[in-house]
Amino acid sequence: MAKPAKLPKAVSVESYFLRYAFPCTYVIKQRGEINDRTFRALENAAMHNRKVGRKLLESTYRKAFERMDRVAESMGIRSHWDLKVIREYFHNRHNAMIEAGDGSYAIAPNVFRELCKVHTAEIIEKRDDFFIVKYGRGKTRVVGSFYVPGAKKGDKVRIHHGFAVEMAE
Repeated sequence: MAKPAKLPKAVSVESYFLRYAFPCTYVIKQRGEINDRTFRALENAAMHNRKVGRKLLESTYRKAFERMDRVAESMGIRSHWDLKVIREYFHNRHNAMIEAGDGSYAIAPNVFRELCKVHTAEIIEKRDDFFIVKYGRGKTRVVGSFYVPGAKKGDKVRIHHGFAVEMAE
């Protein structure tokens, strides 16, 4: 029997989604789809593990929720707010959708598409507020460490853009 999906301690499903989605907020703001006030509210919530209303998340990250709706449907689950759906999307399907050129990824440069992917990475160095991680075939990246402050050299984390989002199983 499969283990039920669990959230990190004291993290709501909305906050868990935002951990993965927040890095995309910079691009959404750059496109003029949200204003500075909304950006700052989402940033504050993401950085301080504060719950955000589902309507705001769904309106800000419309494309992600459209994709998660497809994932939920394929899993036979009714809601994109089910933790199993969110994990399946970010852990297993997000990168394939990027590779397939889903939505605006069809015209995005390869370097941006690579940055948007979620990877499992090993921490090779820990500094004040960031890690240097290794993933793939010898690639390295600097990522923020505030979601996983207890992680140490040798630990595995999931990364998205410039963030270590959570410890990897």
